[in-house]
Amino acid sequence: MAGQQDLRIRGHLVIPGSLLSVRYSRGGGPGGQNVNKVATRVELLFEIDRAAGLLGATVVERLRKSCSRRMDRHGRIRIVAAEYRHQYRNQVAARDRLRELLLAALSAPRPRRASSPSRANRERRLRSKHHRGAVKGLRGTVTPDD
Repeated sequence: MAGQQDLRIRGHLVIPGSLLSVRYSRGGGPGGQNVNKVATRVELLFEIDRAAGLLGATVVERLRKSCSRRMDRHGRIRIVAAEYRHQYRNQVAARDRLRELLLAALSAPRPRRASSPSRANRERRLRSKHHRGAVKGLRGTVTPDD
């Protein structure tokens, strides 16, 4: 199951094949009787703990947060591909998904800058509140002298 090819993420960043393992099984989806005979479903496992030195602690932490539902109890990210009838195409699809996850984790999220409403927005809001209050004030009980 091990012995995978290295996975190039970008530039000089390459995930060694020793951190990846693949399992094949019979999958659902299109294929008719072929589905019952051929193991085309691909399950790619990425050992995130062993990649901490390669990726860095912050990237690993981002991966843990974004991929918490994909992680198994051994701390591996699990990606399943079964949309194609061919094992090779499913393997390429799984590797592409892992590459996209890693690229997303490599880029730091932009910090949120607090914004404040403009003066015109504040004035509009206060006019609206005043208007609503006046409308509700007119809803009082009607007396005979009104």
